[in-house]
Amino acid sequence: MFDATTATASDVPQIVGLIKGILSMEFPEYQAAYATDDLDQLMQAYAGPESTFVVAEENKRIVGTCGIKADGRETAILRRLFVDPAHRKKGMGYQLLQEE
Repeated sequence: MFDATTATASDVPQIVGLIKGILSMEFPEYQAAYATDDLDQLMQAYAGPESTFVVAEENKRIVGTCGIKADGRETAILRRLFVDPAHRKKGMGYQLLQEE
């Protein structure tokens, strides 16, 4: 079973590794199309009262991510919803969205 919690600064290396690993494995031909600038300053990019970054952990290993970024007073952008391939189809994406 996994736990979904708000990301911390110490999670950043695992988060970046998971996301960049999935992008390179599953979308290698589209690397230029997927900007990763928010990953360079993850905690700052998702700071603020209407933004958050949530991770799913299993045995202290991050296996899922979800970023929600404010985009105005009444809207937000869902970003960085990634789940480790071995953990897909178990409801993790849904749980990440509910954690916010």
